[in-house]
Amino acid sequence: MNGWSVSGRGSGSERCRVLPGRSRVQEPTGGLAMSVAMQGEGHWRRGPVITAVALATAAVVVGGLAIGSPGVTTSHGAVTNGGVWVTAAQQGLMGRLNVDVAELDARLTSTGDGVEILQSGYHVLETGPNGMVPINTATVTRQKAVSYLPGTRVALGGDRVVFVSPDGRVWILSLDEAAAFSPQAVEPIHQASGGPPTVTVSTRGTVFLLDGDQLLTFPFTPIAARTTGEDPITVSGVSTQEEMLQMTAVGESPVILDSENRQLRIGEEAVVHDLDEANLIPSVTAALQQPAPASEDVAVATEEALLLVPMDGGPAEKIDSGGTGEPAPPAQSKGCFYGAWSQSARYIRACEGSIPVVEAVDGADPLGTLVLRVNSGLVVLNDQELGPCWRIADDMTRIDDWAADQAILTGETGETGETGETGETGETGETGETGEIARAATDPEVGIPGASVVGLVDPSRPIGRPAP
Repeated sequence: MNGWSVSGRGSGSERCRVLPGRSRVQEPTGGLAMSVAMQGEGHWRRGPVITAVALATAAVVVGGLAIGSPGVTTSHGAVTNGGVWVTAAQQGLMGRLNVDVAELDARLTSTGDGVEILQSGYHVLETGPNGMVPINTATVTRQKAVSYLPGTRVALGGDRVVFVSPDGRVWILSLDEAAAFSPQAVEPIHQASGGPPTVTVSTRGTVFLLDGDQLLTFPFTPIAARTTGEDPITVSGVSTQEEMLQMTAVGESPVILDSENRQLRIGEEAVVHDLDEANLIPSVTAALQQPAPASEDVAVATEEALLLVPMDGGPAEKIDSGGTGEPAPPAQSKGCFYGAWSQSARYIRACEGSIPVVEAVDGADPLGTLVLRVNSGLVVLNDQELGPCWRIADDMTRIDDWAADQAILTGETGETGETGETGETGETGETGETGEIARAATDPEVGIPGASVVGLVDPSRPIGRPAP
């Protein structure tokens, strides 16, 4: 993003930046010619009717071919079910938000405190302090739990899962490998020299790792077992304190936020962008954006503003949030940047060619915790503790339909003796052909709290007794 209003870009042309509460700034720029047509926020041009008919016909043909096709397995790609997974921690729930229709179309009980959701298309992981559980998004059920050392960090990008243990070991695995992961049985791809390194994964699956002052790149390979690292580069002068470092990926370029030195280190050459000179980061509470596809800018949120920093250098653009609060890691998708702040309950949506939207989050609780959830280009705002969600990329419609019409079936772990598929009697277990929402018990050895069997079932069908 090079500004909110673009009059043209070409050799010797000028770029205009209009920021709330600030004067217009013009600076020379070069590059390809570009024009932006604005019809007002939220309005889209509609093509001729014949175009829609042609597209519909093509969709029918493609659909017919898909039905007859045996299917294709790919190692990565932009696959999505149109949903974003969100949480309501105080209610002990997680669910899938259908963004188009603005409603939750799936719900699962959460397995306890400290649980987080990682998502990449159809790939969804529920992670906790001592283990993780892959979610089968087709049947909305949990798969077998995976245990790891307490304090292990997990990252997901594309179809690559990264485990970082507290002792500095790093594993890069495919989703299938991660579902059967055991730290004792799998050789790590890297052993950090000190404590756990700072790690991020691009949306394509490339892994970047900062071990001390050494930045390593592990490019995506179709077969995870063949992943190898490139020669490291030295990031001179970077902070040695883990809590002062954050890292993300913009396209296939790593970006490091060094809060101690008030700097960004951009790209595999770790080019320095000094934020302190412009007094842009007043504290170490800044949040670096989540991994995103390639862009001209990277976003950083402070307690009071959203900063857009050019990846190729140049002055950062600052958009004041209109309040002071705890920033969530910003999100970037389809030419727009998003920021959100808890306590002040403010949000920003800044899209190329449009004036930024800076407003209060209607209906947000100041005691809640606002986070931005991203999946396959879809962005929603979620109070991860209390549960409400907002369509931040569109009209800020508020969704809070966590209460389901189904009856609740509960039973303590071990009552059924085993977990099976839901049959005609509606027994506790994984979802079968009935379309019920249920979950298998979490292995208590994993250490994730809340291992009782809880499911949402259809009240119109009889509930059978657990198997002896």
